[in-house]
Amino acid sequence: MSEFFNLTPHTLHIFANECDVEPIMTIEPSGTVVRVEVTYHKNKTHFPFPVFCTKYGKLTTVVDKNAKEVNLNYSYEWERINPVFIVSTMVLEAIKNANKTEQSFFFAPGPLKRNDKGQVVGCVGLVSLVENIL
Repeated sequence: MSEFFNLTPHTLHIFANECDVEPIMTIEPSGTVVRVEVTYHKNKTHFPFPVFCTKYGKLTTVVDKNAKEVNLNYSYEWERINPVFIVSTMVLEAIKNANKTEQSFFFAPGPLKRNDKGQVVGCVGLVSLVENIL
């Protein structure tokens, strides 16, 4: 069985499919949040506002003083506990662009699930960078 680490600042309510009323799993934040440095480059544009290109930089962690820090440096321990590190979509994209070999351990929230007022109540499944997660 995998151990789940929510590395976002939000409680995640994961639904099995769009029509479900109750989430199949709820994962509280771990207290460690992974962020990615972003550099913005201003493009020339005819719009009356700026348009930017982005480049992702290194990953950083922010740890709540009461949280147990999550070690994100790959170790053979990961093979044993099979961690599921849930990060933001932006962080997952940065991991993908960095071609990290440990990509199979990182996930992001899947498609957003909304209530009848259009408010986000959770996500349907998770997004992975690799196919055929066992």
